[in-house]
Amino acid sequence: MLNMIISWLHLPVKVEHRRDRIALYAALSVPVGILMAVTKLVMGIVFFSSWLLIFGLYYAILLSVKVLSLIRYRKIRMSNNPTSAKIRAEQAFLVLGGLGYSLIGLVFGVFCFVMYHHGYDQKFNLNAALVIALIGFTKLISAIVGLVRSRHLLSPLITLLKAYSVADGMTAIVLT
Repeated sequence: MLNMIISWLHLPVKVEHRRDRIALYAALSVPVGILMAVTKLVMGIVFFSSWLLIFGLYYAILLSVKVLSLIRYRKIRMSNNPTSAKIRAEQAFLVLGGLGYSLIGLVFGVFCFVMYHHGYDQKFNLNAALVIALIGFTKLISAIVGLVRSRHLLSPLITLLKAYSVADGMTAIVLT
């Protein structure tokens, strides 16, 4: 699967550029995102749970904007334009990426409203709650560190991919 993703993104066999490695890691997270979105949507339909349906929709939209960003990254990377033209092309895509981020925020707001309005009284034992919190905080902290570290790469699309990871980490925190 890794070789298929490397060839789809037109990356060299030995990925030397950090931008390409970040794109590769984002592409590798797509199958997990598909699994999470489909599982939550199916469970929401089976159990008639608006909470799970909205949560599944959130992951489906997050996955869609991430895949759209990866496709755009691939097109820009494959072009023979100079670096400055590639950066301008990435910046032009940021408007669509920002709209995607706003859509994610809107669905996240609906998700939080449903949790607030209907409540979510799930009881976990202390060890399970600590493990869930540890996973959520680790996910959020690593996403924030990655976002801060990606600013020197001069790639707005990579920064946008990292911002999507922060949104995913924040969702993990809300669930704890």
